[in-house]
Amino acid sequence: MSSLSVLIIDDASMFGKSARNFLLRYQGIKAVELAADIEEAQGKVCSMRPEVIFLNRELLEKDGYSFCRMLKKKFPGAKIIVLNIFQEEGDFLLPWLNREEVCLDGAIAKENFGASCLPLLISLFPDFVLDRPEE
Repeated sequence: MSSLSVLIIDDASMFGKSARNFLLRYQGIKAVELAADIEEAQGKVCSMRPEVIFLNRELLEKDGYSFCRMLKKKFPGAKIIVLNIFQEEGDFLLPWLNREEVCLDGAIAKENFGASCLPLLISLFPDFVLDRPEE
């Protein structure tokens, strides 16, 4: 796999924009789109077919579980990663990760996005080559 497209579903626009800017610094990321809610994300998923979807945990708990199941049926190769506010909240999701009815592939704390995101992407996509950003 030479490059990844990413969809970030988060109602916190500042975080989404920061995460998009961070990811686009790497040549292995070909596109990053933002969606503020599940409804907006549904249209973007169909048009861009992202390999990676970051989903805010609060949106997941509101109406995202059925969305995740639909994604895994339509796009089985897509990886769904939950965004938590704090690191310790990741433990809350451990029982849900890799359960058939939810189909999550990982969790990252927003506060550690820069440090955690790339190692997780590399672990989920072993053939993914990430070029360092230009300074």
